[in-house]
Amino acid sequence: MLAPFARPAPLRRLNASVPVLALAPLRAGVSPTLHAAALSLRLTMKRRRPGVWWIAKGPTRQVSDTDAGLPDAAFLAAFGPCWIGAEPPDDTMDRDCLIAVAPSGRISGTVTLLAGSASGAGNGRVRPAGPLWADADALAGAAHGLILSSGARPVALPDPLANLPVAQGVHHLLPMGVPWAGRRLLAFAGGAEAHAMFAALRAEGADLVRGIAVPGDGPVPPALIRRLTREASQARAQLVAPERDMVRLSAEARRAVLALPVRLDVADWSALDSILSAL
Repeated sequence: MLAPFARPAPLRRLNASVPVLALAPLRAGVSPTLHAAALSLRLTMKRRRPGVWWIAKGPTRQVSDTDAGLPDAAFLAAFGPCWIGAEPPDDTMDRDCLIAVAPSGRISGTVTLLAGSASGAGNGRVRPAGPLWADADALAGAAHGLILSSGARPVALPDPLANLPVAQGVHHLLPMGVPWAGRRLLAFAGGAEAHAMFAALRAEGADLVRGIAVPGDGPVPPALIRRLTREASQARAQLVAPERDMVRLSAEARRAVLALPVRLDVADWSALDSILSAL
């Protein structure tokens, strides 16, 4: 039973000219961006042509991968056509399905997945008493499966959610000819899962001098970049940031920052493949 002050988010049912894979965070504080990128790559491997619709207020428009004010949508635009707005695009070009991404709240589509992390369901309570957008029964009842950025570690979930098919992935740095092991780095990142990126660097054996979480959206202030550049120089470290945040930097700042290609690597998709085939 919900606490008297709990405020479950309403469920929005999505319709578009093509089948919709609705992807929403299991709880507040989870960014679904890398989950969406992993799903886009998986659907492409299954010979589908996915586009991405990032749900936000305002008229719908296509996003380029250089849109500095929209780092998550701009990052996803590198994987294929991406639109942002309150309604689905009228023209989906040659795409045969849409990954609709809600950065907050609840949505459902032809297929509905919840994006989670190692933090699971937190205290299991509905906002504002806890992090969930609705109670576990409502979340599980509207979803077909879960995709978690939790590595191989078991994630504690309430029974209704624990019964859903789950694909688990780990944040992983793509090889780019740079040995990370032992390399001194000073990293900054925006978004809800900045600390997961710092953990990925440590897992690669990097000597992470410091990891700084910065505000998640909008251009990164030049003064902050100058300060971090000085700090990295004094520490004899390379200043790094994930690809998502590079679009937020000026051309001058990008020359001082090494881009980190971070992905959500899902080794076993078998729990969700039959669900994805329903698109």
